[in-house]
Amino acid sequence: MRDVDRDPRFLDLLGETVEGTNTTITGTVVERIDGAPYSFLRLETEKGQVWVGVPTAEVPEASKVTVKNGALLKNFESKQAGRTFETVMFGVLAKG
Repeated sequence: MRDVDRDPRFLDLLGETVEGTNTTITGTVVERIDGAPYSFLRLETEKGQVWVGVPTAEVPEASKVTVKNGALLKNFESKQAGRTFETVMFGVLAKG
């Protein structure tokens, strides 16, 4: 397991050990920032807030989403979004 996968904030949010790229997280969208080719979603989960990056998607605020196949990155700079995310999980939106 990479050090970035052991970020204690994500382990607490997910409630489990993160293994590779099989992380799944569900939450309600409280903010969306588009920075092609990604949409960055700040999710409110049962254990707090977390940023996720998914392929560009029209996801309205207050939507409940599940992001799967996640991998964590620290200090990810998105020039397109105009910011650096301290910690972000990249994955894909689950269908349905």
